[in-house]
Amino acid sequence: MSDTAGARPRAPAGRARFAAIGFAGGFLGALLGVGGGFVMVPLQVLWAKVGPHLANGTSLLIIVPIALAGVPVYALAGGEVDFRLALPLAVGAVLGAYFGARVAARMPEATLRRIVAVVLLVVGLKQLIIP
Repeated sequence: MSDTAGARPRAPAGRARFAAIGFAGGFLGALLGVGGGFVMVPLQVLWAKVGPHLANGTSLLIIVPIALAGVPVYALAGGEVDFRLALPLAVGAVLGAYFGARVAARMPEATLRRIVAVVLLVVGLKQLIIP
């Protein structure tokens, strides 16, 4: 599995490192709703030296197991899941993911890296200014 052509080579990172990244993403995803793109993608890129395209795709792949673990807890712990909203959200999310992945796949790695950094910065500043 390699990232797009011309990308920096993937440094070997141990399974324990990826398990720690997954734990952080799962924990923060269930706690705050910010696991994949805001935790796992940057950690894969910075700590595990995975290219941004591969980190994005891998992060999307593990959303389902994270949801399967977290949804029952929220649903059983007080009904904090609105199943009526799930279908329209899923339709929009699937369409958005399809088009987002198509755009990202054509984007140079450096551009994708900058966009991720800008989005993280903007969201962080928003949380500081308007919590």
